[in-house]
Amino acid sequence: MATSLPIAARSGRRPRAGVAILPCVLALSGAGCSASKMTTTAAAVSDDVRTVAGALIAADNRRDLDAVMTCYADDVVWLPPEGPMIRGRDAIRPRYARMFANWQPDMKMTIDDVRVDCKLAIVTGRIDGRLESRSDQDDIPVGDKFLMVLHQLGDRWQVIYLMWSPVGP
Repeated sequence: MATSLPIAARSGRRPRAGVAILPCVLALSGAGCSASKMTTTAAAVSDDVRTVAGALIAADNRRDLDAVMTCYADDVVWLPPEGPMIRGRDAIRPRYARMFANWQPDMKMTIDDVRVDCKLAIVTGRIDGRLESRSDQDDIPVGDKFLMVLHQLGDRWQVIYLMWSPVGP
């Protein structure tokens, strides 16, 4: 049985023509969720956004709660496949804490598309892998598609919306 989890991403396509990118977006440095220098190409902007999405899934796999939380804006909105909308970093933190207490994530992401326009980026893709039980439960396969919206806030890119659902058979 597949489960739905918070996720991140990887890509290859360039944004559509007419999208104002170059003067708008700050680049990310390293493997964190922050930006520090101006980018000069659409490819560099796309790479920077992928880095943030990748930092989220890498932090999931390390079970690093603090690193996960830095990837999200204070007012993040989750749209999970089941249940109500969840608003705010403070509301998602306990969900991650419970997951990390019970499971060891082992997930890989694939980004299908990245679109950037000034201070907003949209990332779509999928997460595959499993949650390894930290007790006597069976491992849980993961196969989700996702849509992530990031916002450049000051010198940082952070996730402001995340929606995911199982890919299905």
